[in-house]
Amino acid sequence: VEVRAFKAGNEVLLFAEDVPKAVSLFKKAMLKKEISEYQVAYAVKKILLAKYDYDVFSNKQQIDLNNLHK
Repeated sequence: VEVRAFKAGNEVLLFAEDVPKAVSLFKKAMLKKEISEYQVAYAVKKILLAKYDYDVFSNKQQIDLNNLHK
């Protein structure tokens, strides 16, 4: 679902059921040339720039990375 959503133009993917599986499927889609590394990099850059615009990174609160995928 995540790869199809991305291919349809959705650059912000929320509520992934299985993040490691989604990452694996993105890699496979890139190897098959269904999506390009450029498309993924462009989407990531766009999202990061929006986060900087909204000053998301100024909060110095430590994020707990334990069980992040769960």
